[in-house]
Amino acid sequence: MDLDFTSVSNSVMASFAILFFGIVDRSIGRTGSSIRRRIVRPLQRQGDVDLFFHSWQLEEIDETVSSEGFSSRSRTFSSAFPCAQGIFESQHDFDRDMDWNPYYRNSSMWPDARPEERRFQLLRNHRRAIESLARCHQFYLEHRERSHDFLVIARPDVLYRTTLRLPAHIETDELLVPDFHHWGGVNDRFAVGPPDAITAYCNRRAFVDEHVASNQHEKSEQLLAAFLREKQLKTRSLPLFFQRIRSDGSLVPQDLTSLGKRFRQAQSCLQRVKTKCQSFHESCHSKQE
Repeated sequence: MDLDFTSVSNSVMASFAILFFGIVDRSIGRTGSSIRRRIVRPLQRQGDVDLFFHSWQLEEIDETVSSEGFSSRSRTFSSAFPCAQGIFESQHDFDRDMDWNPYYRNSSMWPDARPEERRFQLLRNHRRAIESLARCHQFYLEHRERSHDFLVIARPDVLYRTTLRLPAHIETDELLVPDFHHWGGVNDRFAVGPPDAITAYCNRRAFVDEHVASNQHEKSEQLLAAFLREKQLKTRSLPLFFQRIRSDGSLVPQDLTSLGKRFRQAQSCLQRVKTKCQSFHESCHSKQE
């Protein structure tokens, strides 16, 4: 079955809910404008858009992961998007109640991270993100004032470089994901889909706990791909690119590498089009002679 973005449930326009998760205040002063211009406004041209979020409290972030300094001048998510509904919860309380030992003892994820404490930090951050995503979805279910035709899952700490462009149709068992940073699996930082597919996407805590602790996957993207296979959900690539941005304004080096690769690919594609146009022009000129 296909769903139409431009005519859903006999309505003139579709309705969208964007769910932000993680740490919403960390870099929003730098990323907010790109989120608004590249994601929110394009969706508003296709229908109604509501925003929801779940965030761990900023002062409790494990700063040792990236050696970031958090500026008190940073704009808050609520000031950037005053219409958004959301909740802040204690990361300390979650960490205290979570049994991390199976992760530390058995997980094979990020095997090259050194020192070992760095790997433990990556594991904690991954599980925190999975928890925040599930809690955001639950908050959405409890506080929405209407149902939505499509849900968008987005990280607030990325700088969107291209504009979200949705296809005309999407299947009910399909998720739209960015066409980069799959790392042998599926990009796990952004997704668009029908409510049932996104509900499954957001609620994978038990799967993650079981598989991370069973030493089966090295990357979070591979873990997501395994989950989607189990749930029989398909993915389709979106021409969407973004860069993770730290609170100090610096960009993640791997993302810069991807941007350079995409730029070279675009140059190559443009050159091929130019060559074909030139050949076509020469062919037409020869026929006229």
